[in-house]
Formats: sequence, C-alpha cells, structure tokens
Amino acid sequence: MKNIQFKSITALVLLCGLLFTSCGDSSSPKKGNKVTGAEESLTPTYDIAILNSEFATYNQDIRIGFTAALDDMIGRKNYTIHEYNAHSIDDIRYNARSIVTDESTQLIFANGENAIKAMSQATHEIPVVAAGVYDIQETLGTGEAWSTPTGTNVTGVAGRSSMTDTLSLLIETINPIKQVAILISPEDTDSISQCRQLERYMDQAGIKWKEYSLLASDAYKTATTSLDGVTPPAMTEDQAESLIGDANNAVMQLAITECNCIFIPMGSKLTDQWPLIAGTANISGVPIVTGDVSFGRHALTCLYLDSFAIGYEAGTMAYQILVKGSKPDEMDISAAPASSLVKLYQNSIADAYGCEFPKTFHEIDSYLNHELPGASTERVKISDNEEE
Repeated sequence: MKNIQFKSITALVLLCGLLFTSCGDSSSPKKGNKVTGAEESLTPTYDIAILNSEFATYNQDIRIGFTAALDDMIGRKNYTIHEYNAHSIDDIRYNARSIVTDESTQLIFANGENAIKAMSQATHEIPVVAAGVYDIQETLGTGEAWSTPTGTNVTGVAGRSSMTDTLSLLIETINPIKQVAILISPEDTDSISQCRQLERYMDQAGIKWKEYSLLASDAYKTATTSLDGVTPPAMTEDQAESLIGDANNAVMQLAITECNCIFIPMGSKLTDQWPLIAGTANISGVPIVTGDVSFGRHALTCLYLDSFAIGYEAGTMAYQILVKGSKPDEMDISAAPASSLVKLYQNSIADAYGCEFPKTFHEIDSYLNHELPGASTERVKISDNEEE
C-alpha cells in the first residue's frame, strides 16, 4: 500500500511539472499578438504611451477623442495607457527617453508640437501617431506636402481648418477689409505655416495684410531650453516678462493704427496675451477674427474646429496600426472631417460693434456650453464584434 501511494504521488508531481512547463512555453501569446488556435477566446492587449506637450482645451479634446476611438475599436479592457504630461523642453526629452526605453511600448501618441518633435527624434522604430499641430510635415521639417506619408515611423492627423473657410469668415465678419493684421509668434512655426497659406489666399483675393510679431509670456523660458539650443542672455523672469509686455504693447499699437481687423491663427501660442491683444483691439474698435477657440471668447468671430474629431481620427489610425498591421511610413497624413468646422461669434462683442450674423453662425458661449466635444463625430463601434 505504501508503494502504491508513493507511485501515485510521483505521478502527480510529474504531471504538475508538465503543466508548469506548458504554461511557460515560449509559444504562449504575448501582449499585442494575435491569439490563435485553442486560445482564440483570449483578447490581445496593447500598451500605448501618450506624451502631451500642450494643454489648451484644443489639445485636451484631442486626447479625449483619441481614447474614445480606442474604446470603440479596441475596447477599454484591451489596452493600457501610460501618460506623460510635460511642460518644459527638458521634461519632454526626459519623458520621450522613458517611453522609448520601456520595452512594453507598442505605439506612441504625441499630442502637441514639441511632443511630436521629441518623439520623432527619440525613436525611429516605435510607431508614432501625431496630432495637435496644423501641419505635421512642417513640424517634422520634411518639406513634403501636408497629406503625403512621412516615410518614417510617424503618421497622424493634421489639425487643418480650411483656409478658404478662414478667408470666408474674415470676409463675412469685416466689411470692408482695409488691411488685416496677422499676429504671429516667431517661435510658433505651426501657426506661421497656417498664416503663410492664408496670406496666399488673401493675395489672390486682393486683400491687403501685414504680419506683426509678438512674444508669448513663456517665450523666454522656452528659449532657455529650446530644441534648437538657443540660450538668451541672463535675466530674471520678471525682467523678461516686463520686456515682453513692453515690446508686445508697442507692436499692438502699431497694428491697430495700420489695420482695421486682427487675425490670430488656430493653436496660437499668443493666447496667454489675450488681455493685451483684446484690450488694445476692442478699445480701439478693431475687431478680432481667430481660428483659435481658446481666444474665441475675446474675439468678434471664431472658426471652431472640434478637436475631438482630430483625436478620434488619430485613435482610428492607432487601431489600424496595432490591430490591422498598417505601416506608419505608408499611411497618408489625415485630417478632421469638414463637418467638425463651426463659425462662432461672441454676442457682447458683436453688440458693441453693432454686428448681426446669419444662422450659419452660432453664439460661442451658447454653443460651447451646450454642444459637447464630439457632437459632430460619427463614431464606429467595432470592439465588440471585431474578428481577431
């Protein structure tokens, strides 16, 4: 009897050993890999890193739209997000290194100009989906047409609002247009790219324009650690802000004497200068037209791009890469659908100027307070029935 018990125990140990060896087999499914055969019921999971370098409402809604698409197409339980928020160039670089050295990272979502630049420099292998800029090709410095594939591991969604729609907004808002003051920030290459295109359209329409350069309040801090290695002379932050304020005020005084309207592009880094810009312009009776909803409540009219749609399109591209096997270097740069563009006006400013707008315009406070981001986005639910 004792011998039988010993044999039974020995057999049990051997059986457990075989089971343990089987569990540790290198053929077992790994994260992000398609599961086949007897384990088809298991769902792959994906590790996604998000690097945010801009934090305006525009970028926040992009972030919301991105994960909404992942929820719809991959399923909330089937992916993991590792999110990094970086305000300074040093932090962006540090976080970029952390992301690419994490062996679990399968895809990176770069939200904002500096995030895109940093991630494109940090890795040439991990797929990067970019958003939060007007022109991704311009941000990367490729010199290629905005919608063509980058030929690298970076693809994404350009936040392009139609410049013909922008010009139409200017013409509908200001009559007659004598000369448009275009406000730019020298370090804001993305906004400058927009303005260059608008200027070409205005030239074709016979509309006069002039650029005026202002500095954002954090321009000095950015310059101290810029990606281009610019190092300005030493001064305190208060001294820098005082100099920036005086310089911007002088530029604004010139702009309102030479032009009868002001234009600020979408995603402008000058939104922190709104007290000076709006105060100077509105007191002087020079209306502001903008493509930036962050500035919209201080402007007469605004072309609003629902950035949730940009994020949702970016999430769709991430799905195509992770699940369908699309290659970033072969994917066209995408754009938000035209349905996500809305013309807005600010009621109190319109009253001050004695302006009335047609039904194609919406009052900005009423619209933004009642229309949730993504209201115009057609969502696609496939995570519940996608065949693996």
